[in-house]
Amino acid sequence: MIRPETPADYEWIRALHTEAFAPSTLEAQIVDDLRAAGDHVPDLCLVHEHGHVMLSRGRVDDHPALGLGPIAVTPTHQHQGIGGELLRAVIERAQATDYTLIALLGHPTYYPRFGFRPGHELGIETTYTAPPEAWMVLPLPAYSSDVRGTFHYASAFP
Repeated sequence: MIRPETPADYEWIRALHTEAFAPSTLEAQIVDDLRAAGDHVPDLCLVHEHGHVMLSRGRVDDHPALGLGPIAVTPTHQHQGIGGELLRAVIERAQATDYTLIALLGHPTYYPRFGFRPGHELGIETTYTAPPEAWMVLPLPAYSSDVRGTFHYASAFP
């Protein structure tokens, strides 16, 4: 079952991200900081018994957009399709919003199966130094061709 996170989940979510990204605690801190700043989108932060995905507010110049991540699955349940289930669920929910697109830095052979494509194909750049194939976007129904420029993540991202 996939559902929106609730405050009762926060401690478990922090432990999940800490375990999934060990020894790094950066991802768990980003999740906490996004919530503290009010930059997460509560209806688009989903939990599964063994995973979590977060979408936060971003922008492409003046156009509202979403940043994907962090996403985590418990190490003992990775490679079982849970991350894909979470991605499909959060994309479906995001399609019913007024946000123009979802952006991410991620593995170039994983995310395209969910419709993500290199940002440069749509004229969307990132402020991060990253290989062009790792910078991806997924246009949502509110997207139009005038959405071009630089994607800006919420301030919790380093």
